[in-house]
Amino acid sequence: MQWLLTILRWVLPATEVDGQRLDQDLRALLFLSNKRRSLETYEPPDARIRALKSQKLIPRPHVPMHAVTELHAAGLAMRRYQPTPKPSGDGLLYFHGGGFVVGGLESHDHLCRVLAKESGCELIAVDYRLAPEHPFPAAVNDALAAWQWFQNEPFARHFIGGDSAGGNLTAVVCQQTETKPDAQLLIYPATDAVTIRPSRTTFSDGFLYTGAMSNWFKKHYLPEGTDRNDERISPFYRTDVSDQPPAHVLVAGFDILHDEGVAYAEKLKQAGVPVTVQSEPSLIHGFTQVAGACPAALRAIQDAGRGLRNLRTEARATTKSTERNMA
Repeated sequence: MQWLLTILRWVLPATEVDGQRLDQDLRALLFLSNKRRSLETYEPPDARIRALKSQKLIPRPHVPMHAVTELHAAGLAMRRYQPTPKPSGDGLLYFHGGGFVVGGLESHDHLCRVLAKESGCELIAVDYRLAPEHPFPAAVNDALAAWQWFQNEPFARHFIGGDSAGGNLTAVVCQQTETKPDAQLLIYPATDAVTIRPSRTTFSDGFLYTGAMSNWFKKHYLPEGTDRNDERISPFYRTDVSDQPPAHVLVAGFDILHDEGVAYAEKLKQAGVPVTVQSEPSLIHGFTQVAGACPAALRAIQDAGRGLRNLRTEARATTKSTERNMA
């Protein structure tokens, strides 16, 4: 595989859209991916198998952990990543992407390892229920149950994060829970299931996560007649977001979700919420799954982890300031 990608990287012409140039490693991967049967042409159980098989063709970055353990809490399977022998005292609850239909602990293992290492947090990944066997609001209920359990874990600070569908669950939990996380990490989050923004049409085909795939996910996740304006589906439509925790928002340039991620970040900013936007104009939606074959993708994940590390530093400073003021 690696030798073929090397050849394709050199022979394929560059791809440019709206002044953005697609990373050439991703260009090569997409060339091969677009030759294969698309995910939405399978039934969900087969799609999950196909997605995992495809991932095994791509090398994963080697990120050793001090300890990785399986656990069961809040009625859910979870996986705990401890990056160093001495815990930092901070925890990150993480929700994987996959359109609420595919994905799980195994598919996002490498991503969780990188984020744990770079953020310095002890990361706990959640294996929430998937559609169509468990349609909306099952994933939301699982996420809220996981957060309820997690906030009682003995961490000094409690952070939350996720990618794509997991980013959606992250934003929803932050809105729906009374006790807020100390900060949130949103990686190309799905925030609006209603509005068709320009990126949804510009990048609707040819960049892995297509419009057809997005519709397939929604068909399986959202029962017929579901109000897509529901804040638990489209967190962008929450009127008041001034109480939301600080956020690090990562958006990819060649991504149908780009514009709604930017729009949600801007809405938080306008409400006075501290927000850092990490823009990756050369990357696609789902780039986190190919980080072992794309240095730019790995670097972006590492930067996201460091963005959370910065939020940890700011949270500690806020805590100390509050303690001084109360003294």
